[in-house]
Amino acid sequence: MRIILSTILKNMKEMADPRNFPFIFREIYIYFKELLYFKKRYQGSYPLKVLPVFFEKTAFSPFDPHYTYQAYWVASQLIKNKTKDNIPHIDISSNVAFISQLCAVTEVIQVEYRPSQLRLSSYHKIAGDILNLPFSDKSVPSLSCLHVVEHIGLGRYGDVVDVDGCWKALSELERILAFGGKLYLSVPIGKPVVFFNGCYVFCAMDIVRAFADMDLVNFAYVNDDAVFVESGKPEDTNDLKYGLGLFIFSK
Repeated sequence: MRIILSTILKNMKEMADPRNFPFIFREIYIYFKELLYFKKRYQGSYPLKVLPVFFEKTAFSPFDPHYTYQAYWVASQLIKNKTKDNIPHIDISSNVAFISQLCAVTEVIQVEYRPSQLRLSSYHKIAGDILNLPFSDKSVPSLSCLHVVEHIGLGRYGDVVDVDGCWKALSELERILAFGGKLYLSVPIGKPVVFFNGCYVFCAMDIVRAFADMDLVNFAYVNDDAVFVESGKPEDTNDLKYGLGLFIFSK
């Protein structure tokens, strides 16, 4: 029943996309044509049921460039910089799929406003708020926060509406980062704008300036064409509309 419901919801979402309107009847026609072809030839013992899945006959497998590239880049950088003293990595509310992969190589403690139900031996969760993190000053040597800060203060996830929320969140990340530690941060970048209650798009240099007492160790970004630039400069991203900035800061 669950697979049927999830497929129906997926099809409804795809059909509601205006870009798919011209192709709806073609998708239905192809489905029934292929179903009849399969039924005439199927002689297996498994029962045959219908479960149409539309709009997946594409030339390329789609993926979200922001979340995919940030997972690769941060994981590779974090593993390269990981110390041998077995100290857990601290994450603040990043994507669960990324965290589950990270748990394969290191112990992770995640602070999450809405804790996930992820269950892995190397995963530990703490219910908490990025504006009041449960760590003492300068205590965290390895810290990540990916695609999170841009939502703070906009009320999207039930958090308190706060016009300075995103900047307070950045200050809290700086507060808990230890001397010599590294902060792995990602946020949308480009021409600055606030989409209430969706997200901020930051000027990349504003993020650098917000961490005036820390050093920018590395910077990469995803541009508007979903191209991953693995080594770049923050000032090169000023004309983007909705890119992704990947920052490594250190004290």
